Amino acid sequence: MIVIRGEGSLRNTTLELIRALEVIQNIAMIRPLSRWELQYGEIPLAGNRVDGILKVDGDDQEVIAIEVVSSEKDVTRAESKLRRLASIGEIDTGYIYIRRLEEVEKDITPKLKLLKEV
Repeated sequence: MIVIRGEGSLRNTTLELIRALEVIQNIAMIRPLSRWELQYGEIPLAGNRVDGILKVDGDDQEVIAIEVVSSEKDVTRAESKLRRLASIGEIDTGYIYIRRLEEVEKDITPKLKLLKEV
């Protein structure tokens, strides 16, 4: 069973939700995620804000920080933030997802034809 709950608001809730689910999808493709919880949208963490926190339950709970950036030029700043959070023990690992909201919208529009209302 998969349960996804949403609460709060983001700049563009629909597209941000799709982008957040893309992050989970990509991480799940490289490692097993049997039980997880995602907080997404400017999460305060040790004096910083990260775009997402993924908590993965296993033998020990693992905390993964996610930074979403719109272009390659923002990667260096995101990398230094994630490295600092890992060095002080706030996170176990971090990922950077490079994806503009405009790209998400462009990709999702053709998929709307696959959804039929009954």
